[in-house]
Amino acid sequence: MSLDSQIDDLLGLQFPKYKCTSARRELMRFLALVASAPSKTYSPSPDVDKAWHCLLLDPVLYFDVCTQIRNFQNKDKKLKGRSILISHNPKGAQDPRTERRDRYESTLLAYKRSYFESAPSDFWPENYAMQEEEKGSSEDEAESTDDTNQEPATKKVKIVEKETLAERIKKITLTIKSTKCGDFRVSVFLRSAMKELYDYYVRKMGGEMEGCYFTFNGERLRALNDSVLSFGLDDEDVITAHEVLGDANSEMITITIKEFSVGDLYFRIKPTTKISRVLEEFEKRCKFVKGSHYFKFNGENCADDETFADLEIADGGVIDACKRESGC
Repeated sequence: MSLDSQIDDLLGLQFPKYKCTSARRELMRFLALVASAPSKTYSPSPDVDKAWHCLLLDPVLYFDVCTQIRNFQNKDKKLKGRSILISHNPKGAQDPRTERRDRYESTLLAYKRSYFESAPSDFWPENYAMQEEEKGSSEDEAESTDDTNQEPATKKVKIVEKETLAERIKKITLTIKSTKCGDFRVSVFLRSAMKELYDYYVRKMGGEMEGCYFTFNGERLRALNDSVLSFGLDDEDVITAHEVLGDANSEMITITIKEFSVGDLYFRIKPTTKISRVLEEFEKRCKFVKGSHYFKFNGENCADDETFADLEIADGGVIDACKRESGC
């Protein structure tokens, strides 16, 4: 009997037959997340925890499952002393509610990052953490009724906690307008990094990371490690995806670099080339001291980590090379 069939037989103790395959899939995905992170990073949903307990009823089978997951993660290399078993810590249920809530939210986010889709709600209810928080809040408020002097402050704190939690697990639907893929809608957590949305779009259009950028209300979204919330995005907002000068991976442009002591120099580059790379080549070609110059475009200083596409410098663009001590 295959490993999957053995697992499904065990899960049949707690789940109807038609649901065993899905339960196995979600359990294996969760165990893979747990195996790749430090202890107490992730928490299962009630159904996934139930499936985990089923599997623990057969220690030999559980050992085989853990071995399979570890070998896959280590690409069949030696584990170098790491324990094969993926530890199940029942005492985690006794941790403070906020810790359990944060672990569950982290699990949902990690699931989406690892498997490129949201955790299915029939096994991973998004409101589970909220329900736990509201339940705990009610208990705490009931315990505090003996001290009337503390009741107003207690209620105020609980309201803040609920609002923060709602904000963390809230999802909004955005529309990405793209000339390459057409318009499409996507759901995203407010607390997710904008880079997750950007990576998703890049995978969908089959392009390179440097081949596009986002704008919202006419402004470029640059800090991709910041959360969606920090950009002021709301439900049903529209983001525009821009391609960088056509096919940024193959199209070349010619730029002119002007420096008063050497005249004009011409460079043939990709739009995605960084300013720092061309600046270094310019100083090397002119035999200038490294770091002695900087570039300006349209009177504005060019940052070293920006690309020519970032600055929207097209074919035939002219850049001024200035000596740092001259105040060009």
